[in-house]
Amino acid sequence: MSQLSTTATDILTTTAQRTLVHTLERLGWSLTSAEVDLVTNTARIELRRVDGLLVTLDARNGTVSITRERVRVEVKRMGRDRYRAEVLRTDFLGRTRHEGIRSGLRALANYVEDNATTAAPRFTARPAFAALLA
Repeated sequence: MSQLSTTATDILTTTAQRTLVHTLERLGWSLTSAEVDLVTNTARIELRRVDGLLVTLDARNGTVSITRERVRVEVKRMGRDRYRAEVLRTDFLGRTRHEGIRSGLRALANYVEDNATTAAPRFTARPAFAALLA
């Protein structure tokens, strides 16, 4: 009996993760990483959009922040021989602070929906992010 319940829990978790990834892809975002630990009240979620927009939710030590950055690849001439090299350029766009992980996830879901590359109904991302708290 315990094997069956463990397998069902694993399938449910995998399904929840797949739902989140699929929902984000429909909105034009990709999940780079997600770590949520409700016992220690820490979380780190990174989302990336095709045009280089990077959004990071970081929760630790009782503070939650969402950071927005644009990451671009620039080609520069380097060295004495002036060879061409690709250089990553990161532009800081802003940061917001929130009171807890749930509040931060709600704000992140709203931001993802507001900045989707395709039109989507309101509140499509919220249930998918809620799966991270289960």
